Amino acid sequence: MYGLRLRPVGLRLSLFFAVLLLWGCGTGAGQLKNKQVALSEISAEDQPIVVTAGDGSMRRVALDGSEGVGAKAGALLSSEEGDLAAAQALRPKECSGGPEGGGKLILEFYQGNARLSVSRVNGQLVELVVLAGDKGGTNLLEPPIQPYFFSDTCELVVFGFDGQIWVVEVDSRRVSPLAPGVDAFTLARTD
Repeated sequence: MYGLRLRPVGLRLSLFFAVLLLWGCGTGAGQLKNKQVALSEISAEDQPIVVTAGDGSMRRVALDGSEGVGAKAGALLSSEEGDLAAAQALRPKECSGGPEGGGKLILEFYQGNARLSVSRVNGQLVELVVLAGDKGGTNLLEPPIQPYFFSDTCELVVFGFDGQIWVVEVDSRRVSPLAPGVDAFTLARTD
C-alpha cells in the first residue's frame, strides 16, 4: 500500500549529490607549493638517471642537465638497454651522507595535502616538497608524488609529479623541473 517509488527527480538529485561529494573529495594532483627555480640555480650533480615516458620509452637524463641530456635532448634507450636498466633500477629512500647527515624519505598525506619529508637521524622532520590538494584534497589511491629517491650525494631528491620529473635541493627546498616522464630511477654504479 505504501510501496517505495523512486521518482526521476529524486534519483537525479541523489546523483547530483554523489558527484558533488566526489568532486569535493578532490582527485586532482594538487599544486606544488615549493619555490620553483631554473635547473641552473640548483646545485645539481652530473648523476645520470633513467626517465620513463608514458609510452614506456626510456632515456638517460643528467640531474644537472649537462651534455645535452636534459628534458628534450635525452637519447632513447633501446628495448634491451631499457630492460637491463629496469632490472638494475634503484630508488634509494635512505641516505647516510649529504647535508646534515642525510636521512630517510617519508611521503605523508595530511589534511588533504601531500608532503615529502626527510627524517634526520636526530629525529628532526624536514619538509622537502609540499603539495596543496586540489578541490579539498588529493587522491589517496594514487599518490601525487611518485617516484621519489635520493641522488648519489644525498644533496638532491628526484621526484615525479603531474607527468614531470623534478629535482629538489635538500638544503634550500627549491625545486626545478628536469624532464617530462612518469617514472625515474638511478642505476647501480659499476665503477
